Amino acid sequence: MGASLDVLNPESPKRIAIVASNPSVSPQTGWPIGFWWSELTHPYWEFVEQGYHIDIYSPNGGKLLADNWSDPRDPCPAFRTAT
Repeated sequence: MGASLDVLNPESPKRIAIVASNPSVSPQTGWPIGFWWSELTHPYWEFVEQGYHIDIYSPNGGKLLADNWSDPRDPCPAFRTAT
């Protein structure tokens, strides 16, 4: 694993802030929505593997909820195949 050094403080890894959207409700459908899993996890793991320290925030603070549509294990009908 590589380390990303802060040239001003080589003992401290560089830091990255990831901002994920707060839970909301879609004005078009009325369905609850949240952040998209892969948009958070893919860069998170890339940065971690390069030695960065990651902090995750939301614009309004508080709890983060993933959008159920982004979870392939969610029993949403859109992911069911016709039999």
